[in-house]
Amino acid sequence: MKKIILFVGGILAVGLLHAQDKAASDAQANNPLANSIALNFQNNYVPKLTNAPDEAYLNTTWIRYAQPFAKGKLLLRVSVPFSTVAIPNIPNLATGIVNTENGLGDMNAFLSYNFVSKPTATMGVGPMVTAPTAAENLLGSGKLARRDCFCGFYS
Repeated sequence: MKKIILFVGGILAVGLLHAQDKAASDAQANNPLANSIALNFQNNYVPKLTNAPDEAYLNTTWIRYAQPFAKGKLLLRVSVPFSTVAIPNIPNLATGIVNTENGLGDMNAFLSYNFVSKPTATMGVGPMVTAPTAAENLLGSGKLARRDCFCGFYS
């Protein structure tokens, strides 16, 4: 009887440990500050713009690369947008004519110092720089910008 209880108890303990490991790895998969090298592709599509002709839309595909340094305390994240912007012709708004521009947008880079690094919670601060790399005026700000940034993740 003791052997059966020990066997069942061992199986339950292994199952609980596996579930905890899976929850932690699932959380890291969604963590933008995770201590892992990552190459992500994300698409943001807005099919309808308010107070605009039906043909107006926005579509941006982001390519993001993340590289941790210093045992995960520092994380460099670079984002490159490729956008298609179809917006109404402003001077002739009543005509319903839509102008479309597409190409590279403004790239940005964020260097985070992660002062909290746990599997289900990460917090970091650091500088973010946006470079005026847009191929067309509609796709970017046309200005070099530097900001301080705080990023937190909790799962």
